[in-house]
Amino acid sequence: MADFSHVQSIQTVLQQPSSSPSSSSSSSPSETAPKACLQLKVAGSPELLTVTCPSIFAAENMADLVDGYCRVVNDSDNSIWGRRGESVREGEGRKKRREKRLY
Repeated sequence: MADFSHVQSIQTVLQQPSSSPSSSSSSSPSETAPKACLQLKVAGSPELLTVTCPSIFAAENMADLVDGYCRVVNDSDNSIWGRRGESVREGEGRKKRREKRLY
């Protein structure tokens, strides 16, 4: 069992759909749309915790939420979230987000 203080890094990864020989032209858009994964490196675990999301938008929203909780729990302004592949937030890049705390 882990909590947010154990999360060491967060990655969002875009996965292109695999094209299999049995795929037909009648595939639905949900089968051909790229999916995304949220990968968490957790202290004490040799494997990544991977969450598959239906879109990069959903994965980035979840990563942003987890990153925010980790920063609050660790009392840090530094993001532990790295992005790979295409981002829906290209304008933000990898800049650090500094927010004022209301306490």
